[in-house]
Amino acid sequence: MKYKIIIIFLFLLALPASAYYNPGTPSGFVNDFAGVIDSATKQSLEQKLVAFEKETSNEISVVTVKNLDGDYIENFAEKLFKEWKIGKEKEDNGVLILAAIEDRKMRLEVGYGLEGALTDAQSNWIINNEMKPAFQAGNYGEGINLAVDKIISATRGEYIPSEKKQSKVNYEFIFWVVIFVFMWLAAILGRSKSWWAGGAIGGAAGVVLGLIWGF
Repeated sequence: MKYKIIIIFLFLLALPASAYYNPGTPSGFVNDFAGVIDSATKQSLEQKLVAFEKETSNEISVVTVKNLDGDYIENFAEKLFKEWKIGKEKEDNGVLILAAIEDRKMRLEVGYGLEGALTDAQSNWIINNEMKPAFQAGNYGEGINLAVDKIISATRGEYIPSEKKQSKVNYEFIFWVVIFVFMWLAAILGRSKSWWAGGAIGGAAGVVLGLIWGF
């Protein structure tokens, strides 16, 4: 029984400190609750998104908040997306650009109808290569505008790079495995008095050195 209590306690600790909150009532496609987008950029973005919706029926909603009040941005974005009903109901063709300024968190929440055109890998690329650099320089409006342009391009079938995960090779681990194998071979072959033992050890040493220097 006590183990169940401990598990429940640890689970509760893992939960966010506060629950999701609705930042406000949406007004148009650009809702800058954090107050970080200048009026000219906001107006330009609104006009661009209105025209895009009329042309394609796809909806892109921009939301900035000061913070997530302890919530996870994935949970916050998903609930806000559903609560505001971004995108057409049947097509589910909406995209939410969410930025929590004080938390330095960003997310693109994509409706099922656009997931084929705007993948998770492409969304990550847009965040890391368009939004983050501009945000770090304090140019929030510029970063969001760049993201909007890339999202529009992606939904039109134009090429957008994808964020690739690079596999990391643990060279230190490989080094010690090779050393262990060499020592094991040396110990085994060293017991033999046959004429090929020395040659085998020498060959093994050559392989080890080749592997080490090859890295």
